[in-house]
Amino acid sequence: NLASQDMLPPVSVLGFGAVTALGRDSQSLATLLGKPPTTTSGPPLRITDELLADARGGRALHRAGRFPRMAVLAAMDAWDAAGATRQDVAMDRVGVIVATGLG
Repeated sequence: NLASQDMLPPVSVLGFGAVTALGRDSQSLATLLGKPPTTTSGPPLRITDELLADARGGRALHRAGRFPRMAVLAAMDAWDAAGATRQDVAMDRVGVIVATGLG
């Protein structure tokens, strides 16, 4: 058992962002993920260049590879989703979690 002064404060998720072949909008993703999968044979779904285009990223993001662009765009979407709740959070208390289905 940790002493109370050694315990970390609770974690709060203020925003969520995801970039997948199904889209970037979390509401649409939740709806699509709740449906049974389709049994179509063909090439795997790929994230389109249009989905990875975002004017806020500037030229550096445009030149980055697909995976870094996906991570940055998901982080930007999470930051946007946090909205006004993020104003009272010190930047040294902000974390980003990146997870993939690629291992």
